Amino acid sequence: MQQRIKLIDRVAKIYGKAGGVQDIWNVYRKALNDKNKSIELSKVLAEYNSEFNAVIHLSNIYFGPKTKEALTNMAKLNSPLWNKDKDLVSKYLDAMSFELQYGIK
Repeated sequence: MQQRIKLIDRVAKIYGKAGGVQDIWNVYRKALNDKNKSIELSKVLAEYNSEFNAVIHLSNIYFGPKTKEALTNMAKLNSPLWNKDKDLVSKYLDAMSFELQYGIK
């Protein structure tokens, strides 16, 4: 149960940073001609991307069908992980909260 609570917190934090990650992405795209700057920004984006991917994979492991359905719905949108519809992200967090005790009782 503690791992699930920590994961919900992690998901909320990373998706809370989504607007800032989008800003970094926009700067990165403009800086592609500046090799040093684009490499630095690429590393930052890779760190964020790995965190987004980690929470998604862990959510699939630790939670049940409602969470998996919410993730499937998010994946249907062809957009970067940090640029998902806020309503879908809310449904993802709600599903995780609903399934906090999934399989434990």
